[in-house]
Amino acid sequence: MARSRNTNRNRKSRQEARVERFTWFAMVVIFILISLDERLTYPGYWVPIAISAILFISGFIQYQNGWRISPLTWIVGAVLLVVGGLTWYFAQPEIGVSIQFFDPILISLIATVVVIVYGIISNES
Repeated sequence: MARSRNTNRNRKSRQEARVERFTWFAMVVIFILISLDERLTYPGYWVPIAISAILFISGFIQYQNGWRISPLTWIVGAVLLVVGGLTWYFAQPEIGVSIQFFDPILISLIATVVVIVYGIISNES
């Protein structure tokens, strides 16, 4: 009997799993929106900032409900926030520094794949 209690304690509730899947869906929607914009008229820094916001909002919702949150969620959210901030800073005309080798959308895509794959493999996100 004690074994079944521990197993149930480690399982996610339906609400928790729904929040995580909605988070993954929201992150993927960002890239769907990018694919619909043929000329990519939006600046590149909004993608990592938007995905960072999605991760932080999801983390806060899970925290408020007392659910387990993977440290990877906070780490990736913070890294993407820094990437978005640096991209925005260097995009200012007064700075005059070009960072053409630095693609924030590619970094955001890799981070999204890592978060989703880690969440699927470890059953937590």
